[in-house]
Amino acid sequence: MKRSLLLTSYFLLLAFFLSGCLNKKVEKPAERPKIQETVNTVPLEKRPYAVLSFSDSGRFPVGRELRLEIADGKNSTSIEYELEYQAGTLVQAGVGSINPKGEKLPLVRDILLGSCSAGGACSYSEDVKGGTLVLRFKGSDIGSLKGEWNFYLPKNDGKLASRDGKFQLEGVKLKNAFVIISQTLGLPKSVDGEVVAGPYHLETTASSVGETTTTIRLAKEGAAVLWHWDGKTYREVPSSAAGKILTAKLRESGTYLVVE
Repeated sequence: MKRSLLLTSYFLLLAFFLSGCLNKKVEKPAERPKIQETVNTVPLEKRPYAVLSFSDSGRFPVGRELRLEIADGKNSTSIEYELEYQAGTLVQAGVGSINPKGEKLPLVRDILLGSCSAGGACSYSEDVKGGTLVLRFKGSDIGSLKGEWNFYLPKNDGKLASRDGKFQLEGVKLKNAFVIISQTLGLPKSVDGEVVAGPYHLETTASSVGETTTTIRLAKEGAAVLWHWDGKTYREVPSSAAGKILTAKLRESGTYLVVE
């Protein structure tokens, strides 16, 4: 009888101990906060002009390789670039660096929307929607710059927009082509007045843009003028503004900005 009581007490103590262990909460390690990169600290007019277009290297099918052009190295020792984009449910990136002192201007890099193995087999990212471009100017007071870009595949509905939604256009000729609408990070050339929208760069694989109905949301109301940069010079584009919305008909690819 005494032995039975001792065994019963032992099992009760063991059960009590185990229940305490099982019910004890295990604390998860605290997640390290993400470091937010400081970007776009210098005025727009002091930033280098950088654009995304379609590469003509011929190494990959049309629309699968983009070209990054940076007009000026701004006395940096190196420039790191990071082209991040959404491809279906995945986030991909093309990264690299440039030594400005060893190259002629503009500084150019072709970036594949996909990857290639060491054996030369390549696969292309599908359902690309665009993302962000970050340029880090090492050894320069320019610091880091960041802009957004949208990417459209052929068989789109012809209703296109910048990633921030402020630059929107509708064009029949763009339905069967690849299209990029991107922020240029800087100005192609200085302008008189205050920039109240853009710069936005329109690039397409279509043979022509056709006539596209465009609306641009402005930072404020006022006497707004729409300018188009064709790679060599600015040209005023006929437009009308009502409140903070400007409307126009665009007929060319290139960079657009609104000045007050």
